[in-house]
Amino acid sequence: MYKLKIGSQDYDLSEDDIQAADLISSGTDELSIIQGHKSYTVKCIARDLDTKTYQVEIDGQRIDVAIEDEYDQLIDQLGFSREEIKIIKDVKAPMPGLLLELLVQPGDEVETGSPLLILEAMKMENVIKAQGVGVVKQILVSKATPVEKGQILIEME
Repeated sequence: MYKLKIGSQDYDLSEDDIQAADLISSGTDELSIIQGHKSYTVKCIARDLDTKTYQVEIDGQRIDVAIEDEYDQLIDQLGFSREEIKIIKDVKAPMPGLLLELLVQPGDEVETGSPLLILEAMKMENVIKAQGVGVVKQILVSKATPVEKGQILIEME
């Protein structure tokens, strides 16, 4: 199953739909599509193969088209969309507290949501998780150390 975004409209397109389409290629970046009793000429003006986006011209009108295959859709469902990847620089204390445990060490690669440390604040243990991806460069605090809000705890690269 493919998902097409044409302009502001979303469409689902199956392999059967593609096989049933009445397409005639001219051997260049131009196609003729017959839908119902009408023929349309489609010409590719620009393409970005990394993002699978295209600008096409259909009978003189330019339209943006984005295509997602089943793998692109799976990546989006799992929350690993390329556009959403955030690279973190430093991890700061979100509140004052006592550092109970470090869960990473220099050289560790972390993903969004990876637990980094446990911080005790107001008699509660809070697991501080990565807000993006990165590699632990340096840990600036040690276990059983009090920390202040906004203090840099871990440097990332």
